[in-house]
Amino acid sequence: MTGEKDIRSGLISGRVDYLPMVDRPIIKWPNGERVAFWVSPNVEHYEYLPHYDGIRDPWPRMPYPDARDYAYCDYGNRVGFWRMLEPLDRYNIRCTASLNMAVLEHYPEIAKAMVARNWDFMSHGIYNTRYLNNYSEEEERAFYYDNISFSSISINCMNISIAYSCC
Repeated sequence: MTGEKDIRSGLISGRVDYLPMVDRPIIKWPNGERVAFWVSPNVEHYEYLPHYDGIRDPWPRMPYPDARDYAYCDYGNRVGFWRMLEPLDRYNIRCTASLNMAVLEHYPEIAKAMVARNWDFMSHGIYNTRYLNNYSEEEERAFYYDNISFSSISINCMNISIAYSCC
């Protein structure tokens, strides 16, 4: 069995122990509830003229600027976010935003609306048009430090804390 465990560790980089669902403890939710419901909208910022890294093109449909695809993404911050708030407020649903940090700088009204509703936040990078696939380990590490620095500066006066993930 040692070989099997070594194989499994290699599959997941040794970060998480394997535990089949049938062997896991039963989760008990507060008040005897049977289902946990988590709403986590992506709140993102796309750059109009992003840097092309030579591998993954944020606007692959045509040469920059791709006004149509940009407008499709920008619609979310101008209209979609605000429409989404209506049912969330009506049913008192508190969210965890998967947040591009640049939203805090470019759309302070959105930041204030999320803070006013006591949302939680997890980092989804700074811009949705910058990718890590071509980064060296050092560049990726610098990216995460920039994420933390950017969010610390942008949100210090808003009393927000951000959870960081490198998925």
